[in-house]
Amino acid sequence: KGDIDELRIREQLNDDLNDYLEQSIYRLPSFSPAKIGRKKVCFQLHLSLEIKDQAIRVIDLQQLKEWMPTFPGCESVSDRSERKSCADKKMLQFVYSNLHCPDEAQDNEISGPVVIRFKVAQTGDIEEATVAKSLGYGCDEVALAAIEAMPAFNPGYQWGQAVGVYFNLPVRFRCK
Repeated sequence: KGDIDELRIREQLNDDLNDYLEQSIYRLPSFSPAKIGRKKVCFQLHLSLEIKDQAIRVIDLQQLKEWMPTFPGCESVSDRSERKSCADKKMLQFVYSNLHCPDEAQDNEISGPVVIRFKVAQTGDIEEATVAKSLGYGCDEVALAAIEAMPAFNPGYQWGQAVGVYFNLPVRFRCK
């Protein structure tokens, strides 16, 4: 139904404050039930509360969400999905503007993907770039160099903390 069930307070405070928190949370309006397809499912929601001088403030839920790293240049776009689309487009523009067909691939008219696995570190820097799927003919080295040349990303976040995130990026070659 969207009701709160099985409330747990991880760090016990004093009894009065614990009771107040519990009553306040149970007084929240019902949530829209979570669904997978048409089936209603249960889910867990973790809230962080900051308590200072007996005042309680719910920490901005945006800080608690997971944020994937994004290529720089779209920070002014306010809509999250539009910002992701903009960042993905800029990343691909960067990668493909830094690619060329190696002579060996050109001579053999090679086409296909090289998959590069890399980590966007907590700082946003590109680390641990490796070839996950090889095409050969010099294409692997060119794709790897393009990925390693990318500027620092806006880092990913989980529960308000910067985290490293791995990506697999297919880089397509059409050498004719």
